[in-house]
Amino acid sequence: MPNNSDFALAIARSALVDAFAATETAVISRLVALQGETNAMFSQNIAALQKMKPESRYSKATKKDVDQALAELLEMLPLRADIVHGCMRIVTLDGKSLACFSNPQKIAAYSRLACLIEEEQFDAARKKLLALAKIISPA
Repeated sequence: MPNNSDFALAIARSALVDAFAATETAVISRLVALQGETNAMFSQNIAALQKMKPESRYSKATKKDVDQALAELLEMLPLRADIVHGCMRIVTLDGKSLACFSNPQKIAAYSRLACLIEEEQFDAARKKLLALAKIISPA
């Protein structure tokens, strides 16, 4: 039977997925504002934005800030893959409920990699993503 911390983890995961969506929206919005070409895959849109050159609507200083934010966002994409592609299971470790994800893309012949995330870690990642989205967004 699920308990309150199980629900809290599910809500925290949902909020983190929404934050990733906010960063994706920011990347696409910036590309559109610069008349760049958008792609179906998030990582391709990040790469396209990184290749954009400074211009009158995209100063060198803004590009530098956006590129730094994109670099930080790229570091978070493995987390996105785990929470989007892996089913969430709740595990208890040392008396604490954790979200556990096993991304099927990371299954090896004789083992599976698992990603364990605490509610506070979801929240910290969510806050980081929303801050990056603010930097990346053109408005």
